Amino acid sequence: SNPTGNLRLTQAGHGIRHESYFYRDLFGGLPWSPRLDRPTEQEVEVDFDCVVAGTAYGSLPIRLSHDLTRGAGQSNIPTLLHWGPVLAQVLRSSSYVGQYVTIEKRSDGSFGLTIDAAPTGVFMP
Repeated sequence: SNPTGNLRLTQAGHGIRHESYFYRDLFGGLPWSPRLDRPTEQEVEVDFDCVVAGTAYGSLPIRLSHDLTRGAGQSNIPTLLHWGPVLAQVLRSSSYVGQYVTIEKRSDGSFGLTIDAAPTGVFMP
């Protein structure tokens, strides 16, 4: 299939409401702002410490977007993580099918993103 350039953030078997969890909880308090060309969509750029298959890529700015109209009343996915140029290139260079993406908010307020064969740590909402 054709890659989309983004990751749709879902509940992935966890007891969260994906329609609001990422926007209000995990990334709540960040300076979300409306897009000028799409006023129903909010976006924010977040620095993530990124590790893919054991290789550290350092802190990379990654855009997140949230638009409830994507859901259209059907519980579709309103929040997207847009890979950006560095991670998009890394992901195109090899197959990561079957791998896990772990997004974490650390106690110091920083964020991490890991792609690996197993999730990193235990999910804590």
